[in-house]
Amino acid sequence: MTVFEEAEELARRGDARGALERCRVLLRSPDPSATGRVLLTLLDARAGEKLSPRDFRQAWKLASRSEGTERIRLQNRLALLRPRSPLLPRAGAPRPLLVTTVAGTEYCDSEAAEAVKPGDALALAREPENPFDPFAVRIDGADGEKLGYVPRALNSDVAALLDAGVELKCRAVSVEAGKRAPFITVSVYE
Repeated sequence: MTVFEEAEELARRGDARGALERCRVLLRSPDPSATGRVLLTLLDARAGEKLSPRDFRQAWKLASRSEGTERIRLQNRLALLRPRSPLLPRAGAPRPLLVTTVAGTEYCDSEAAEAVKPGDALALAREPENPFDPFAVRIDGADGEKLGYVPRALNSDVAALLDAGVELKCRAVSVEAGKRAPFITVSVYE
């Protein structure tokens, strides 16, 4: 039995830890794209269950090494299984794809940033012509004033979804005072 077949069998049985261990071995094989197929099989087998936080982190790292639409598909599927954070809304509210602090608030309209309250609806706008980052996603307040950006390390998937025509929403989760500008935590969801 090959490592791929072994990983597929463990994934079908729902053995996350074993399947993820075999996926790490597959990454060093001549066909590293097989890890994406194993992860999808694992997610199908564990559709109603949540991965443990450790298994989730490992699956997310493996999914991040995939390419193109497979990567987006895996990360979207994993986002549904993301372990709950105390910042997330409770029952009945949509599960966010991303919870992060707004980057660059100190360079934007300080009065607009200070006026943001937890629960406020915010807007996301792509800036593909941004000279500093081609995946830039701007976060605007309710009146259209620029508050900042989705952090560069997290914006490529959000940018890809917006470019694909997916309508994403953004809401302020918390606002804390800072030395130069407030720290605004937001959640992004469909």
